[in-house]
Amino acid sequence: MFTNKGHTETLIFFLFSIFIFLFFPLLSFGSDDLEKTLKSKIEEINKKFLPSLIPLENGIAVSFFKDVALAPSSIIEDNKKILAIDSKLKISLFKTEDITKGVEFKNPDKNADIFFLLTYDDSFKILLVDGKIEENSIKISGKHNLGSMLVSIDLNPLGIVVTNDDNLSEVLIIKSFEQEIMKLINRKSGWIGIQGQTVTDDLKKILFTNYGVVVTNVYQGGPAYKAGIKRGDVIIEADMLTIKDIKDLQNLLSTKFSGENIQLIILRSGTRTEVSLTLEDPPEMITNVKTQPLAIPGLELTEIPPNFKQSLRENIKGVFVNNITENSPVLGILKKGDIIIELNKREINNIQDFYEVLSKSTGDLLILVYRQNNFQYVIIPSQKFR
Repeated sequence: MFTNKGHTETLIFFLFSIFIFLFFPLLSFGSDDLEKTLKSKIEEINKKFLPSLIPLENGIAVSFFKDVALAPSSIIEDNKKILAIDSKLKISLFKTEDITKGVEFKNPDKNADIFFLLTYDDSFKILLVDGKIEENSIKISGKHNLGSMLVSIDLNPLGIVVTNDDNLSEVLIIKSFEQEIMKLINRKSGWIGIQGQTVTDDLKKILFTNYGVVVTNVYQGGPAYKAGIKRGDVIIEADMLTIKDIKDLQNLLSTKFSGENIQLIILRSGTRTEVSLTLEDPPEMITNVKTQPLAIPGLELTEIPPNFKQSLRENIKGVFVNNITENSPVLGILKKGDIIIELNKREINNIQDFYEVLSKSTGDLLILVYRQNNFQYVIIPSQKFR
């Protein structure tokens, strides 16, 4: 937020000269009165609007509503918590922790052609600019910093600069799109219908990637389910943005809404695949959404057979691996004759226990087995089961 207001005073003489030049034919009072009027307006601009401006690396953001700031989408910074991006309006909305008063934008006087421009270029500046009002924008002369706020001569805020070139800058009239912007603020982010986790160092070799988000659960009937995404798929790209971790995916989804399409690049058993899906409204109670039945293909479990139990040296409780088919993804990890004692450090007394714990698992499976009179931990990576 800008805090130094004193340096704007150095522009008063410059502004005063321009003001006289522009308005001389219409003036009916002396230059002393005009200078006082201009100084008064500068002071009022500082007081009313300076606290609402937020400097960014390549421009300015404006505090718009409560803790929401508005800025051109082309200058938004990666560290900002983005609420929405409107590509049509070329604006972004993001959360801000700065305690600022939101700017209440107004419609311009259709006959106006001279405005104040609040901008920032190493220091805070107030310029007088000439412009032409169009339907939903104002074209002002010169190339001005993105996000600079345009204010009428009678000190009504009108909009922000969203595009610029060498000779012309375009100011979006915010009041014209106020309802659409408020809808963006209040809309819920689109729901993709998965749970996931960042690819860890332990998972990199197994998943054939050094980064991404591995899908640990797919909600039945949700967008990902309809698109054919499965447990164990690794999302590495979304809408042409690299997804390094779960935060990257969450940040992207926070800018998307129900009904919007999203293009994903996933890895499935090391094979790169493109998937398109349509986001939906999130369910009111996520816990009420049924998930895909979780099972491990080709793994047949039974209670411990009585004759096998009698041969054991210890009193063992658990479930018995009765068979593993040749195409089972856990072949070589579990073995026929294993007794599963624990699953994810939860004691397993019967088959019901096993599937109950399995249904709540969101990552790799840590299994304690009793094998050939020894206890041993084995890990089943999350992409091995569905």
